[in-house]
Amino acid sequence: VETFQLGSLLWEKYGNVFTNVWGATAFKGATSSCQIVPVSKYHISNHTAWLTELGMHAGKIINFRGIALTGWSR
Repeated sequence: VETFQLGSLLWEKYGNVFTNVWGATAFKGATSSCQIVPVSKYHISNHTAWLTELGMHAGKIINFRGIALTGWSR
């Protein structure tokens, strides 16, 4: 399960420095240099971790615009 925490202070700093704040998560890629098939559980848990992070800090993110969904390939 992918987890991370950016913390309240970091979100506040981003909001003070940048006009708009975006997050990004990937639906494929970035798991191994020789990965042929995406690891679905890894990517789904990353999407879920972003939603959890945003849920914890929603009131502190004044200018949050959204999450960019990316896919990485060679």
